[in-house]
Amino acid sequence: MNKVGHPVEIVLFFMEDKNKSVENVLGIFKLVNEKVSPSDMLRICCQSIRKNMPEASITFLTDVDSTIHLGVKDINVITTDKIRHDFIMFDLMRFRRDYIKSKVDTGQKTNVIFTDIDIIFNKSVSHVFDGDFDVGLPATFYDNLTYSERGVPIKSLMSIINCGMFFIKSNENSVKFYDEWLATMLDLSVNDALEEYGDSKALVKDNFLKWWGEPHSIMVMFGPQLLRKENDSFKYKDVAVKIFEDADYNFAPDMKEDNGKLTIYLPNEFLEYKHVFHLRGGRKLFMSQIAVKLNII
Repeated sequence: MNKVGHPVEIVLFFMEDKNKSVENVLGIFKLVNEKVSPSDMLRICCQSIRKNMPEASITFLTDVDSTIHLGVKDINVITTDKIRHDFIMFDLMRFRRDYIKSKVDTGQKTNVIFTDIDIIFNKSVSHVFDGDFDVGLPATFYDNLTYSERGVPIKSLMSIINCGMFFIKSNENSVKFYDEWLATMLDLSVNDALEEYGDSKALVKDNFLKWWGEPHSIMVMFGPQLLRKENDSFKYKDVAVKIFEDADYNFAPDMKEDNGKLTIYLPNEFLEYKHVFHLRGGRKLFMSQIAVKLNII
């Protein structure tokens, strides 16, 4: 539990991509699907939680056909057929909204971390819930990018907010946050010209509710406030929002290609102080290697 005594629950998510619906969004997904075992990722993620956050409960959300959790002990498994591959990110946000709403309706004061299975918890993050906020999330600006007035990078698929890690307190305001996000995503899927994306705007448009609409819509919601860089806490329509350092709470190590081979940059000092490693994209290829360095496996 955190300082105020509310339990911490980490809700992990994974869906089988049998029809390669998600794989077709970006080429790197194909390589990851061929080379990385989702079962191993889930096992490593859970082991990192048990080592560094033993007080937290683990819930695993997946589709009805998934079997990667079999053999993983002491986790609560939720299977659903309500998250469609062609609308995966929109449906996932809707599930998370309903999940928090169910806790509010039953009076459960729970601090929930929504994330994926390509995560390694290197240190406990329970302390973040001691802060005064409803919704917390990591964010970062990339110095090599320019941004529109609404906080969307110009001619880039990078995002201020990766959406891979959310710290949610179960209350009415966090439900309101998800209501606003879902409504914004739906509106922008129809009415946004997506001009910031340049030559990639057709890709973003075609896969908006499947993939790109998740980070894009929250950038539109929070981007103008984040661009001012005045405060790491602000209000969005009565919802108290707290921004955490992406480089600490959602850290994705740099990769490079050398003679056709991917390598990852991970100096020892990173192993000492980073709270969360997010092995998103091709970084999943190195998840086992990093887990060994962190003494997780």
